Amino acid sequence: MSSQRVDSPSNHGPIVSILTWFLLAATVLAVVARVTTKMAISKRLTNDDFLIFLALAFSIGQAVAVSLQTSNGLGQHEAALSAFQMDNFYKFDYASNLLFILNLCFAKLSVLQLLRFVTPVKLHLRLVLGAGAFVTLWSIASELASALQCKTPNTWKVIGNQCFDRAAFWNAYGAFNLITEAALLILPLVILWKLQTQAKKKAVIYSCFASRIVNLSSKSNGKKEKSALSSNNLSHHKHFRHLPDVSTVISANHDVRETDSDSQKSSARIIKYTRTWEVT
Repeated sequence: MSSQRVDSPSNHGPIVSILTWFLLAATVLAVVARVTTKMAISKRLTNDDFLIFLALAFSIGQAVAVSLQTSNGLGQHEAALSAFQMDNFYKFDYASNLLFILNLCFAKLSVLQLLRFVTPVKLHLRLVLGAGAFVTLWSIASELASALQCKTPNTWKVIGNQCFDRAAFWNAYGAFNLITEAALLILPLVILWKLQTQAKKKAVIYSCFASRIVNLSSKSNGKKEKSALSSNNLSHHKHFRHLPDVSTVISANHDVRETDSDSQKSSARIIKYTRTWEVT
C-alpha cells in the first residue's frame, strides 16, 4: 500500500486543513470544559459565557470557510487553478475575513466582561468599559471596511475589480489588534496590583490572563499574509487563523456594590470565583 503525502511542494492545502480542524477541535473542547466546570460549581452562566459562545460560532464558520478555500486552491500555485476555483477561493476568503473579525471581537469582549464582573472599583470599570467601547467600534469599522473592500456588487472579487489597498488595511488591523491584546494583558494586572492577598495567589490568577501573550506573538504576523494575495502563489497565503481566545474564564458575582474597601472586595470576588477558569 502506497502512502499519500499530506503536504507537497505543489500543494500545502492539506496541512492547512489539518491544523485548522485540529485547533478548532481544541477550542470546542476548551469551551465545553469551561461550561461544564462552571455549571458544576456555580450552577449558572454569565454574559462572558454567551459572548464566548458567539466567538466559537464564528470560529466554526471561519474554519469551514478556510476548509472550502483549501478545496479551491489554498496552498497551490495560481497557475494550477481554474477560473472557477479562483472565483470560489476569493469568495471563501471574503467570508473567512468577515468571520475572523467577528470571532476576535466577541472573544475580546468576553474577557472584558469577565474583568467587569470581578472588580467593583470605579476606575477599573471605566478602563474596562473604555476598552470595550474601543474594541466594539474598531470591530464594526473593520467589518464594514472588509465587507466593502472592492467595488460593488462583487465586493469579494479582488482580481479585475477596483479595491482599496488590502495589505495596508490588514496591517492597520493587525496593529490595532496588538494594541487591544496588550490592553487585555495590562488591565488584569492593574486590577490585581492592589489586591490584599498573597503574591503567590496574585501570580497564579494573573498567569491565566498572561497566557494571552501567546496571542501577541502570533498576531504580530497574523494578517501580514494578506499582502500575498497580490502575488500569483496561493501557497504563500497562510490561513493559520486565530481561533477563539478562550482566555481565563472566571465566574464572578457582579451584585457586589462598591464601598471604601474596594481592594478587599475585589480580592474576595476574584479568589472566590477562580475555581472555574480554564486557559487556552
